[in-house]
Amino acid sequence: MHREFNGRVVLVTRASSGIGEATALAFSAEGARVAAGARRADRLESLARKAPGEILPLNLDVTDQESATAFSEALRQEVTAQGVRVVVVEPDFVATELINHNTEPTMRALARDTAAAMRTLQPEDIANAVVYAVTQPEHVAVNEILVRPTDQTR
Repeated sequence: MHREFNGRVVLVTRASSGIGEATALAFSAEGARVAAGARRADRLESLARKAPGEILPLNLDVTDQESATAFSEALRQEVTAQGVRVVVVEPDFVATELINHNTEPTMRALARDTAAAMRTLQPEDIANAVVYAVTQPEHVAVNEILVRPTDQTR
């Protein structure tokens, strides 16, 4: 456990499944108090029950302007002086349920074929990258992370 997370608060959006869920669980396991936001409140309640530490479920839809405070860069500029770190995470091909949410049959088939042709990333891989970013020394800010599968050629 990283002691620097004890008592600290981490906000994770899209935390009801996949990468967001794995990230919330990773920070909870590290001792952080996690505010977990997503649209699917029932899944957030389930996440809070299975977490090893404290998770506060927040009903949050990042596609709704009423629910979501600024873009990541604007937020970073606004809160950096208070010691808050903002990390933009750009995961490439990750094995999540998002593939099944695509309503376009051609794109869904392409995603399945792409996943079958490589070792895809797992949500925990991205969660580990986020934990890395925020465990850097106080004077180091990792503001963007691009993570791709080693096998991905496009």
